[in-house]
Amino acid sequence: MRHDEFDRILDECLDRVARGGTVAQCLTAHPQHASRLEPLLRVAIQSREVCDFVPSSEATERARTRLRMAIASRDIAQAARRRPSLLDRLTASPLPLAAVASLAVIGLTILLVAFPLSPDRTAPSATVPPDSVDGITPPDGATEPSEPPPTEPEGPTEPASGQDVIAAVSHPNGNYIFYLSDAPNDIADFESLTITIESIDLKPRNSGPWIRIIPTETTADLALLQGDLAQEMWRGVVPEGEYTTVFVNVSAIDGILSRSGTSADVTLPSDKLHITTDFAVHRDAVAEFVFDITVRKTGGAEQQSRYALSPQADESGVGRPIHVVQPTVPAEDTPGQQQGSMGDAGTGEDHRPDGKAPGPEQGQDIGRQRDDIDTAETP
Repeated sequence: MRHDEFDRILDECLDRVARGGTVAQCLTAHPQHASRLEPLLRVAIQSREVCDFVPSSEATERARTRLRMAIASRDIAQAARRRPSLLDRLTASPLPLAAVASLAVIGLTILLVAFPLSPDRTAPSATVPPDSVDGITPPDGATEPSEPPPTEPEGPTEPASGQDVIAAVSHPNGNYIFYLSDAPNDIADFESLTITIESIDLKPRNSGPWIRIIPTETTADLALLQGDLAQEMWRGVVPEGEYTTVFVNVSAIDGILSRSGTSADVTLPSDKLHITTDFAVHRDAVAEFVFDITVRKTGGAEQQSRYALSPQADESGVGRPIHVVQPTVPAEDTPGQQQGSMGDAGTGEDHRPDGKAPGPEQGQDIGRQRDDIDTAETP
């Protein structure tokens, strides 16, 4: 028998064993080659059993997370390459640049001919209100104007219509965590101050697309988040890179005053909050970002229930020491039972940059934390 014929028979037997057949069946089908086939088939079966490997579920999930991050980073790079600026598009070809220059010269000529400059043309005089002249005080009985509501710092606008936006992926082992906290200014006036967050937008440093986060926890009571207390709103996968601005889009505000039990008039400029601060997100490290909000009274003595929300940039960012508390309990839940995305009900977790162990207050109930804070903040 030729050597190539035995190789063909061996291949057929290997395929038969791979499909579930046995060595005995192969030897019965080719008894004249049984002495040569049997040791080869036994070795092939043992080699396949040794090399058979199934990755664990944890390893599979980590690989999927790395794949999602790689896809998001690739999308950012592709979007940055395919969106040249207007100046780049104009200077890429001399013909459009010449057309724009010609239109500019024609427009300037028409402007000079239609509106010639004359020396007797003067600007209209401005009228100054009497009560704004130095040395003149308001009449008796008039009250000083109330302090204007705080406005957000000037900064970049939200993503424009049609601009590329990449949706972040929620994941328990993600590289970015978003917390919400409150700076204790006039929060002591409130029994509860609940805000509802619709989305969170991250602006990258370069001209790439924005990153949009849909929070898993949409509501937070700022009265329970004073000082270093913070609530986790989202954790997941964000493309690595440098970011400069965080937008929080608020859809609803519900404030109840502690003294009267009535609803407070709490306003928010343009239904959003934003903070300009530089931070970086890495693939293999977790960036814990704290967004700090404060509430201030804006009305005078006759407008006791007017307040405004504003961000606190100096208390926000990555690396802030915080004490994580759980979300508030829904009304239909059993009293004393709290559930959240981090740990057991009614407990907190310290996140400190120095890596120190949590303090003794870690196991306190959120209601006790609220009572302690109210006692310390009430003048």
